Amino acid sequence: MNDGLAQLIELAAAPPLAPACDHFYFLRHGQTAGNAQRIFQAVDAPLSTLGLQQAARAAERLAGEPIR
Repeated sequence: MNDGLAQLIELAAAPPLAPACDHFYFLRHGQTAGNAQRIFQAVDAPLSTLGLQQAARAAERLAGEPIR
């Protein structure tokens, strides 16, 4: 048996991890003009009108959450 397979079997048999938190929030950035055209752009590209609406909606939804 190779080392990689042996490590995988060992990890599968290990007890599950106990995370330090009970929630995880994954938030993607709002749409940019480049996203809409499916092209790569600079990291500081401004949000489109739809992207601004998406960001506002995300802010509303997360406003009442106890984010640490």
